[in-house]
Amino acid sequence: MHFTFLPPSTTILIKSEVTEDKKAALIKLNNFLFDPTQPKKWTPESLVKNLGPTDINYLLFSCDPEEKDHNSQGPYHVPEKGVVSYAGLAGIYQDLRNASMKNDLSIPLFNNLRNGYWMLDYIANRFYFIGFILD
Repeated sequence: MHFTFLPPSTTILIKSEVTEDKKAALIKLNNFLFDPTQPKKWTPESLVKNLGPTDINYLLFSCDPEEKDHNSQGPYHVPEKGVVSYAGLAGIYQDLRNASMKNDLSIPLFNNLRNGYWMLDYIANRFYFIGFILD
């Protein structure tokens, strides 16, 4: 959906439905994040306490040649955009920041997320590669 030139006071009502499997996942995530009775297996501090500078550099950055040396694949390719600058989280950070500042959900990165979980799998596999696993 793209809305342009809407007059002031325009009201738009959009109805959407969440599939049952996604609803169950959202409930589980919500309970994990916000239910104080749920035991937490990890905290933000515990996630990084055993990581060294090399691990943190790998998770955040890692250019194309470095990434190919580590696991034989380069940085993630976003259709309609191309290859991100870094294989780590910093590779998508700039796009997320720009989209946030412009309130623009139509960027190629978000289109890719709407179309499938490939980027999330890519990121999770990079974390798994260095033994960064959440139970």
